[in-house]
Amino acid sequence: ATVLPSPANVSGGLGYAVSLQVPILAMIDIYAAWLHRSSLDRPTVWLLLPMSFVGMLIGQYMDRHMSDGSARFLVGFILLGIL
Repeated sequence: ATVLPSPANVSGGLGYAVSLQVPILAMIDIYAAWLHRSSLDRPTVWLLLPMSFVGMLIGQYMDRHMSDGSARFLVGFILLGIL
């Protein structure tokens, strides 16, 4: 995975780092799907694609209504829940 730190001299903090990270990760996913297109399970992709857009909309909503500190806490809480 690609992880970019937020530059200290640029305003925006976490949002700036995410704005750099998302296009890179999207291109990696598209390239991986293209490489494995012969073995791609299309019904699964069509199931996951709408849910990814829902997740992006929820992320946009939360970005507008959360501070950087609460966003960091939420991400940490989710990652601990995965463990």
